[in-house]
Amino acid sequence: MRVDLPSVSLSILEEVKQLTGKPVLVQYCGDLEVGYAKTKIARKRMTSHIILVSKKYAQHRGYLVAHECGHILRVFATPEEKRKVPIMTEQTRRYAIEQMQSDIHRLARVMPEQLLTQMLQLWCDGLVTQVTSQPADVMIENWIYHEHPDLRLDQKKILDLMHREAAAALRKEIAQLTPTKVYAASLTMNYAFFGALDELLGTSYLEQFKSCKYAAEGERLKEMLLRESWDTLEGDIAMSNAWAEALGISGWFEWTDFENLPANYLDDSS
Repeated sequence: MRVDLPSVSLSILEEVKQLTGKPVLVQYCGDLEVGYAKTKIARKRMTSHIILVSKKYAQHRGYLVAHECGHILRVFATPEEKRKVPIMTEQTRRYAIEQMQSDIHRLARVMPEQLLTQMLQLWCDGLVTQVTSQPADVMIENWIYHEHPDLRLDQKKILDLMHREAAAALRKEIAQLTPTKVYAASLTMNYAFFGALDELLGTSYLEQFKSCKYAAEGERLKEMLLRESWDTLEGDIAMSNAWAEALGISGWFEWTDFENLPANYLDDSS
């Protein structure tokens, strides 16, 4: 199905095409496991970039497409030899599990084994995704807000939704059913993420997080993030690594060459 987009988003798509030499194919999809849209950034053997927008959030498609284009632009603004993507290997996943051992034993008493195994994978993958995406996301939101003000209304609606979802994790029962390492790192990053948005976009998201026990650590991550702006993947990687080191999760993932595709990357877009 063809996705109708506002002129501002079409102009960003054209910017991507001019920079990368490849067009962007935008499609609707069903519900995504995480987020509201996702992107397959074209490798050398691909003819186009692919952006999938969840039909559930189709009314915000102009902003969502712009955000995903922001990631593409940052990759191709980086020299080819410095383009990397994060991965979890058997070794890094084992290291992450080792850091959660005490909590795994605790949770095994209240959670079925199969469910706990599934949740461990979700916790590991989710935390790595968070630390390797949020620094870039802040810079992209700042770019959209200041360079493409026509998208601010939809941007605010999606950020409001993200904030509500993140604030839900402050509930005591969520903390009790999550490994301490994961809960602390995730909440610390959310504090820094929304605090940075408040300073850059003039929002007021941080109020709900100010009383959390990880506020001081969150302030430190926020200060690191706002020390200077950048617009490349190379900068994103540097900041993600700095965050990971500060949070004690550097060993949870590693970076591999951008062209090293997972086996299913070139599958159809479903």
